[in-house]
Amino acid sequence: MQKNSNIAYTRKCCVCNKQLFGRSDKVFCDIHCKNKYHQDVRKHTHSVASNNIKILNRNYVILIQLLGVKGKKITINKLALQELKFDFSTVSGFEKTKLGIKMKVYEISWYYTTHDNIVIFQNNDQRLLSPYVYKRWEMQWQQKQTQTPIELNNYS
Repeated sequence: MQKNSNIAYTRKCCVCNKQLFGRSDKVFCDIHCKNKYHQDVRKHTHSVASNNIKILNRNYVILIQLLGVKGKKITINKLALQELKFDFSTVSGFEKTKLGIKMKVYEISWYYTTHDNIVIFQNNDQRLLSPYVYKRWEMQWQQKQTQTPIELNNYS
């Protein structure tokens, strides 16, 4: 069976729409289109991830401020958290328990109770991230403790 790499296919490059020649599984016409495609994918992925990380960090700072240094467990109204611009849709994890679904932002968890109240507590035994990340957050947190709650609303 003779292999001819110059057979024209009706497929087109997914970046520039040029007609593709060569292998049957070819997707890009040249290396420039391939690089452009992957650069765009990385840019989009990075922007989405960085926005989520900003929201998670803002939520984390809000919860830490509410819990305080030695706070173990507090109950707060959902509207009060919304006034602090807490985003309930962005979490780092969740767990199904006998109390219902427990949402998490890093090591801090919360769950809904009756009358739109939320119980917030800290899981001290849970360390999902590297100790170096926690050390950096701890240094940033010490700097942010000097901020007033009004300044915290502008944090993003």
